Amino acid sequence: MSGLNLCLSLAVVNFQHCKDLVSLAPLTGTPMLKIVDVRGSGVRDISGIESCTSLEQLDVGWCDQLRSLASLARMSSLRSLNANRSGIEDITGLSTCPQLVSVKFEYCDKLLDLSALAGAPLLSAINANHSGVRPITGLSDCPLLEDLKLEHCSHLWTLSPLANSPMLRSLKASHTGVRDVLPLFSCPRLETVKLKHCSQLKSLSGLAGAPALRLVKAGFSNVRDISNLAQCVALTTVELDHCEWLTILSPSTGAPQLQRIGASHTKVRNLDGLRYCSKLEIIDVRYCPVLTDVSPLSRTPKLRIILASHSGVQNITGLSECPELQCVEFDTCRNLFSLAQLAGAPLLESIKAASSCVHDLSGLNTCPKLTSVDLEGCKQLATLASLAGAPSLTTVNAANSGVQSIEGLGACSQLKTVFLDSCKDLYNLTPLSAAAHLEVIRVSRTNYSDAECPPRLRLLLLLNDSKEEDNGDELHNNSGYADFWD
Repeated sequence: MSGLNLCLSLAVVNFQHCKDLVSLAPLTGTPMLKIVDVRGSGVRDISGIESCTSLEQLDVGWCDQLRSLASLARMSSLRSLNANRSGIEDITGLSTCPQLVSVKFEYCDKLLDLSALAGAPLLSAINANHSGVRPITGLSDCPLLEDLKLEHCSHLWTLSPLANSPMLRSLKASHTGVRDVLPLFSCPRLETVKLKHCSQLKSLSGLAGAPALRLVKAGFSNVRDISNLAQCVALTTVELDHCEWLTILSPSTGAPQLQRIGASHTKVRNLDGLRYCSKLEIIDVRYCPVLTDVSPLSRTPKLRIILASHSGVQNITGLSECPELQCVEFDTCRNLFSLAQLAGAPLLESIKAASSCVHDLSGLNTCPKLTSVDLEGCKQLATLASLAGAPSLTTVNAANSGVQSIEGLGACSQLKTVFLDSCKDLYNLTPLSAAAHLEVIRVSRTNYSDAECPPRLRLLLLLNDSKEEDNGDELHNNSGYADFWD
């Protein structure tokens, strides 16, 4: 690098992964230098870089021998600093960089304190995920701080230094020791809070009335009550999955913009407080064993998706009145015996009730948009006659069920795929011969008579038997909705 400082027009220097490079001194005084990238190099000393008055961007990530950034103090043009996975422990003076906008200290386990950033006039983004940071003293004095990432900072216990942060929009502090969110009450622009896996967190009351709050993720914490979120007028999404002490979802008449709720693997027992959430679109209450009744959702005019598999649901009264309902999932709901309450749902496209106790499908053929029904493993289901003539139905999975009769399926004009594997009491496939668009039929381990099977069906069976892939498992496992959070 010797002599580079004599290159008067030099603007960019890139020496990534140069292990023999230990110092930036050869760059001293390079007048037009704007970008320096020595990521993964052997740099341990950046002395001299302070004389590069045009420097805007510095990357010293993965420089594990580098301990101090003090040489950057008062650098007038520096805007972006990346020190991810470095050996940094001293960031003294960074608050005196008048143009500094973004700093990254991910996986800097020797960095224990961010107070040296206090008062940085233009600093808007700090990423210190997986660092050793403990106190965050003075960050509220960064007048333009918007985005703060402190995830996996296991020694972080309090958010108090963030009180009155005027521009803070996003806080992500999952996998920390944070105990409460009360200091966030005074952050007027806060939109996103992510505090997953914070086992000491029991309440979200500090977020009550937050005027700009849109997204809260506090899954795997010990949050027990979300009633205070009702006062958050901009709130659209709440995720509280695996909060095992959560028993009630009760935003009630508040949270007027609430669209998505995730409360799977909780002890939620009723949904009464959601009946007036006029914007609610998606609710996830899978693995909620004490939840028996989803009928309060019948009054939610925008509801599109209900995920309630492996729950105690038995009452789905009124769901047909949800004008925008598209998908319901009730797999392994052992107390659910009838889907008749879905009859006539105008936009319903997909029903999943595999391994449930459903035996009554009355009226499902009156759902004009219904395309897919999954009833695999429903041992009490004897007939599919209630699906007869369903105008949009393309796929039926009743494998390993108690089905004995498929009368009427041939009248489903759009039917393409039928799975009836392991239906031991099924003897007659003739009703399917009228299904003009049928492409896939699986009937292995059934007792149908090949001699009585119409020629077209016999050909389809031969073609499908030659395929190795198990389309039935694919239908059962891929809902297309279950991972909506991502």
